[in-house]
Amino acid sequence: MKIIISRETHGPLFIVMVLVLIINPLSHFIKNVFGFGNTYYVGYVCWLALIICSLVFEQNRITRNQIIVGVILLTTFGIGLVHGGVLFDEPFENGHIGFFVCVSYLFCVSSDCYTKINKDEVYSLCRIVVICGLIAALYAHVVQFNFAIDALRNFNVTYNSWLYRSFFGQRNIYAEYCFLGATAGLNNYVCSRKKRYALFILFMALQIYISNSRAAGIAFILMIGIEMIEDSRYRWISIAIIIILCLIVLHYLVSYSSSDFITERLRHNVNGVGETSTGIRVLMWKDLIQFSINEHGVLFGFGFGAVGDFLVSKFGLESAHNVYMDIFFTGGVIYLSFYLYLVINSFIIILRNKDLEFRHVFFAGFLAYSLHSLAESGMMLFASNFFSLTATLFFVVFPRLYTGNKENYIEQYN
Repeated sequence: MKIIISRETHGPLFIVMVLVLIINPLSHFIKNVFGFGNTYYVGYVCWLALIICSLVFEQNRITRNQIIVGVILLTTFGIGLVHGGVLFDEPFENGHIGFFVCVSYLFCVSSDCYTKINKDEVYSLCRIVVICGLIAALYAHVVQFNFAIDALRNFNVTYNSWLYRSFFGQRNIYAEYCFLGATAGLNNYVCSRKKRYALFILFMALQIYISNSRAAGIAFILMIGIEMIEDSRYRWISIAIIIILCLIVLHYLVSYSSSDFITERLRHNVNGVGETSTGIRVLMWKDLIQFSINEHGVLFGFGFGAVGDFLVSKFGLESAHNVYMDIFFTGGVIYLSFYLYLVINSFIIILRNKDLEFRHVFFAGFLAYSLHSLAESGMMLFASNFFSLTATLFFVVFPRLYTGNKENYIEQYN
């Protein structure tokens, strides 16, 4: 006998996730508009709230194997922290970050023990991000209108697009949030076919275009192309889009493989407003890998904060602008393997979902996000920087919790 239990009220974890999705951009608004607060510490509080709610109120459970993986990660971070402390003279300054990465990991892998969310709840959670994205875009258009107009007129684009960042600290961070907003809008459009979500997606595309973020722009086009390929009416258009994107990427790979080309770009590595070129990224990645090999950091890395310690003096940057490279330099092959395993596992969970609408949208969004992570680090999973919280909920937690049904249910058989 199958018993269907329909829930008229939302569970505690759903409510906390709603608050987290609101607090994540709100913390940036408070910090960058009013000048106080720390978005990282807000992220730590959110991760603690999520795991406490999951374990105490939802009665989810952490298995022994999950705890073992958490201990391995903490040990890796500890060894890397000591190693990096010797090299960079900051042994324990960022040690707490590793603890919260483990907290986020344990929440993600244990949250689906009993808790489930249905189609309507995913729709509601995505609507929260849509509303926040719309508010951010309207703020940008009102407060930074002149920068937007000049960028659209192709007048001093580098300068104007850099300052078009809504209430976020950087324009590429704003573009990343617009990408997440577009993902949320795409889910709700596919589910409801309401035109306002289609218009919202176009509005987010405009924001990304004005911000001049190539990484977010390519990710957005790729996501739309993958989603369209599932519709036979647009299949050839989407295939053409993906082929064009592949040719663009191939062009960059061939161009930047030339050391002379990189050297030439290096002469203009940072312009007046701090925009970095693709050539600088490639050069940073080469230096990070070489340093890891020379200083025996391949296995355990050099601890949190080591990427910035290494890059600031040479490039004036605190991030490698590559999630996977940041992870490798921080926690070595062990941390990178753990991260890639959970990424692949999340892809498998998404592809096994029986709801075609959910599967297509979130597969397209997650694949585009994963490729975007090759050029930016603002949405690193299991972290607390910028929009890691929102990205992790979208691509790791939602697929694990989603039932594909209108009701939350428990199946029992006699």
